[in-house]
Amino acid sequence: MKKSALGNLHKKRKHESLRFDCKPRHLEYLHLAKVGSNAGNARADCFFVFWQRFTTFVRIIRHPVARSNPITTIFMKSINVPRIDGLSRMSFDELNIAMERGAKRQAIDVVNWSEYPYCPIVSLDVAADETHIFLRYFVRGEGIKAAFTEDNDAVWQDSCVEAFFAAPDGNGYFNFEMNCIATLLAAKRKGRSEGVEHFPAEKMAQTIRFSTLPHEAFDEREGIHEWSVVLGIPFTLLGYAEGVRPTKMRANFYKCADETRIPHYVSWNPIEITTPDFHRPDFFGELCLE
Repeated sequence: MKKSALGNLHKKRKHESLRFDCKPRHLEYLHLAKVGSNAGNARADCFFVFWQRFTTFVRIIRHPVARSNPITTIFMKSINVPRIDGLSRMSFDELNIAMERGAKRQAIDVVNWSEYPYCPIVSLDVAADETHIFLRYFVRGEGIKAAFTEDNDAVWQDSCVEAFFAAPDGNGYFNFEMNCIATLLAAKRKGRSEGVEHFPAEKMAQTIRFSTLPHEAFDEREGIHEWSVVLGIPFTLLGYAEGVRPTKMRANFYKCADETRIPHYVSWNPIEITTPDFHRPDFFGELCLE
């Protein structure tokens, strides 16, 4: 990575909370350090920087992926995914309320490539029940497009959100890409164009999908638009045996719109390469399921 880019990333992350690395009794100290830093309290600022570096070191020595690739680990985010039983049996309205109250919210806001600077407002809510992991995306930004209505079409060209998960056996990864009207592309693959196995209709039918927009194609519309989609994925579609509920997963989440007036490529976890590419499991973050 270029020194300037690393410096900018450090500035951005300097005051971020590292809740996923801290036991509850440490949260108050971190909060005080954060407030103290904003107020010019040098001691608190030093403590917060020390804690950032210490927890990064802990991730490197504890995590198996981290030990093999410590540079990636410095930028590896983590989410403690709450358990909300019964999500897969809820209506859209019920699920929305349950996710609003109990899911873990994250921002998808990392602009990895300067030639694509636009970053819409994108939030992701994550939760899991007994059998599925659920993702709820909220998007607000300029322009909206939905040209594709058939599953496994080129939805990444539309206003699109994505979720990639590492296979539990370490053999490839799964990518789920869904446009704003809930048209879904899903596959298991070893790389962008290597070992690609698109999900057949019977597997696609096992997913749970909702959108705030009707499932109707439309050309790109200008102006500011808001929309939300929900995707529920059975653990069995992510490579786990029937009845197995994982405790840890590796993943990354994205927002893109390749064939629009303002193409953009933003992610949850940073991707430290020079050209746009979401198909990089070496930059996945970590999900810890409660």
